[in-house]
Amino acid sequence: MLEALREHGMRITATRKRLVSVLFEAATPLSVEAIHRKLGRNTFDLVTLYRCLGAFEEASVLQVVRDEQGKALYEMIDTAHGHHHHVICRKCGKIDCLDACMIGPFEDAARKLGYEDLSHRLELYGLCAGCR
Repeated sequence: MLEALREHGMRITATRKRLVSVLFEAATPLSVEAIHRKLGRNTFDLVTLYRCLGAFEEASVLQVVRDEQGKALYEMIDTAHGHHHHVICRKCGKIDCLDACMIGPFEDAARKLGYEDLSHRLELYGLCAGCR
Protein backbone atom coordinates (compact mmCIF):
# COMPACT_ATOMS: atom_id res chain seq x y z
CA MET A 1 0.00 0.00 0.00
CA LEU A 2 2.76 2.42 0.90
CA GLU A 3 4.44 1.61 -2.42
CA ALA A 4 1.25 2.62 -4.26
CA LEU A 5 1.38 5.98 -2.49
CA ARG A 6 5.03 6.42 -3.49
CA GLU A 7 4.13 5.64 -7.10
CA HIS A 8 1.71 8.58 -6.97
CA GLY A 9 4.51 10.88 -5.86
CA MET A 10 3.58 10.97 -2.18
CA ARG A 11 6.15 11.08 0.56
CA ILE A 12 5.57 8.41 3.18
CA THR A 13 5.37 10.44 6.36
CA ALA A 14 4.74 9.16 9.88
CA THR A 15 1.29 10.76 9.66
CA ARG A 16 0.40 8.86 6.50
CA LYS A 17 1.75 5.61 7.94
CA ARG A 18 -0.46 6.03 11.02
CA LEU A 19 -3.50 6.72 8.85
CA VAL A 20 -2.85 3.65 6.68
CA SER A 21 -2.50 1.56 9.84
CA VAL A 22 -5.80 2.80 11.31
CA LEU A 23 -7.66 2.20 8.06
CA PHE A 24 -6.21 -1.29 7.55
CA GLU A 25 -6.99 -2.33 11.12
CA ALA A 26 -10.65 -1.30 10.78
CA ALA A 27 -13.09 -4.15 10.21
CA THR A 28 -15.52 -1.83 8.40
CA PRO A 29 -15.37 1.59 6.69
CA LEU A 30 -14.86 4.47 9.15
CA SER A 31 -16.23 8.01 9.35
CA VAL A 32 -13.83 10.95 9.53
CA GLU A 33 -14.82 11.37 13.17
CA ALA A 34 -13.97 7.74 14.00
CA ILE A 35 -10.65 7.96 12.16
CA HIS A 36 -9.80 11.21 13.96
CA ARG A 37 -10.64 9.63 17.32
CA LYS A 38 -8.44 6.57 16.60
CA LEU A 39 -5.53 8.74 15.47
CA GLY A 40 -5.75 10.99 18.51
CA ARG A 41 -7.56 14.27 18.11
CA ASN A 42 -4.77 16.26 19.73
CA THR A 43 -2.03 14.91 17.48
CA PHE A 44 -3.75 14.83 14.08
CA ASP A 45 -5.71 17.86 12.86
CA LEU A 46 -8.80 17.53 10.67
CA VAL A 47 -7.38 19.57 7.78
CA THR A 48 -4.43 17.17 7.48
CA LEU A 49 -6.77 14.18 7.78
CA TYR A 50 -9.02 15.41 4.95
CA ARG A 51 -5.98 16.17 2.77
CA CYS A 52 -4.56 12.68 3.36
CA LEU A 53 -7.91 11.00 2.65
CA GLY A 54 -8.27 12.98 -0.57
CA ALA A 55 -4.74 12.10 -1.66
CA PHE A 56 -5.30 8.41 -0.87
CA GLU A 57 -8.53 8.40 -2.88
CA GLU A 58 -6.75 10.13 -5.78
CA ALA A 59 -4.05 7.43 -5.61
CA SER A 60 -6.80 4.76 -5.82
CA VAL A 61 -5.82 3.13 -2.53
CA LEU A 62 -8.90 4.33 -0.63
CA GLN A 63 -12.58 4.08 -1.41
CA VAL A 64 -15.47 6.13 -0.09
CA VAL A 65 -18.64 4.36 1.02
CA ARG A 66 -21.74 6.48 1.62
CA ASP A 67 -24.37 5.75 4.23
CA GLU A 68 -28.01 6.34 3.36
CA GLN A 69 -27.78 9.99 4.44
CA GLY A 70 -24.74 10.51 2.20
CA LYS A 71 -22.15 10.59 5.00
CA ALA A 72 -18.71 9.50 3.79
CA LEU A 73 -17.09 6.41 5.28
CA TYR A 74 -13.56 5.41 4.28
CA GLU A 75 -11.76 2.11 3.76
CA MET A 76 -8.51 1.08 2.17
CA ILE A 77 -8.87 -0.84 -1.07
CA ASP A 78 -7.75 -4.35 -0.27
CA THR A 79 -6.12 -5.75 -3.39
CA ALA A 80 -6.26 -9.27 -1.91
CA HIS A 81 -10.08 -9.21 -1.84
CA GLY A 82 -10.59 -6.93 -4.81
CA HIS A 83 -13.54 -4.78 -5.73
CA HIS A 84 -16.63 -5.16 -3.54
CA HIS A 85 -19.75 -3.40 -2.34
CA HIS A 86 -21.49 -2.99 1.02
CA VAL A 87 -24.84 -3.46 2.72
CA ILE A 88 -25.52 -1.00 5.54
CA CYS A 89 -28.12 -1.34 8.31
CA ARG A 90 -30.44 1.65 8.42
CA LYS A 91 -30.97 1.32 12.16
CA CYS A 92 -27.61 0.50 13.79
CA GLY A 93 -25.21 1.39 10.96
CA LYS A 94 -23.64 -2.08 10.78
CA ILE A 95 -21.72 -2.54 7.52
CA ASP A 96 -21.12 -5.87 5.79
CA CYS A 97 -19.07 -6.46 2.66
CA LEU A 98 -20.66 -8.01 -0.41
CA ASP A 99 -18.01 -9.81 -2.39
CA ALA A 100 -20.10 -10.09 -5.54
CA CYS A 101 -20.25 -7.35 -8.18
CA MET A 102 -22.83 -7.75 -10.92
CA ILE A 103 -22.23 -4.37 -12.60
CA GLY A 104 -20.27 -5.82 -15.56
CA PRO A 105 -23.26 -5.97 -17.95
CA PHE A 106 -24.13 -2.33 -17.17
CA GLU A 107 -20.54 -1.26 -17.85
CA ASP A 108 -20.61 -3.22 -21.13
CA ALA A 109 -23.80 -1.39 -22.13
CA ALA A 110 -22.20 1.97 -21.28
CA ARG A 111 -19.14 1.10 -23.40
CA LYS A 112 -21.43 0.31 -26.34
CA LEU A 113 -22.79 3.83 -25.93
CA GLY A 114 -19.24 5.19 -26.25
CA TYR A 115 -18.35 5.70 -22.58
CA GLU A 116 -14.81 5.04 -21.36
CA ASP A 117 -12.92 5.12 -18.07
CA LEU A 118 -15.99 3.82 -16.23
CA SER A 119 -16.32 3.49 -12.48
CA HIS A 120 -19.22 2.84 -10.15
CA ARG A 121 -20.27 2.81 -6.53
CA LEU A 122 -23.05 0.73 -5.02
CA GLU A 123 -24.29 0.49 -1.46
CA LEU A 124 -27.38 -1.42 -0.36
CA TYR A 125 -29.40 -0.40 2.70
CA GLY A 126 -31.69 -2.49 4.88
CA LEU A 127 -32.22 -3.83 8.39
CA CYS A 128 -29.68 -6.32 9.71
CA ALA A 129 -30.76 -9.49 11.51
CA GLY A 130 -30.16 -7.86 14.91
CA CYS A 131 -32.40 -4.86 14.16
CA ARG A 132 -35.39 -6.59 12.57
